[in-house]
Amino acid sequence: MRIHLFARVLNIHRGFAVAFAGADHDIFAEGAVYDIFRFSSDAARLINKVCTHALIYGSQNKHRIIDDHMIKRVIQGELS
Repeated sequence: MRIHLFARVLNIHRGFAVAFAGADHDIFAEGAVYDIFRFSSDAARLINKVCTHALIYGSQNKHRIIDDHMIKRVIQGELS
């Protein structure tokens, strides 16, 4: 149940991010998805917060893909 909810929320966020950015590929790497899940403990608000901060950080630094290293930086720098 928890993983199912996580997958639904993240897919909604992924879909929104891809559609908004106009990209034709996934923006979050698989390692990033795993780190988001580990940090958020499946809490929808935390998932959204991490994803939003990562997208802002990625945009500011001109990254096309949000990877696990970027998620770790966001968690340590912004959310800890």
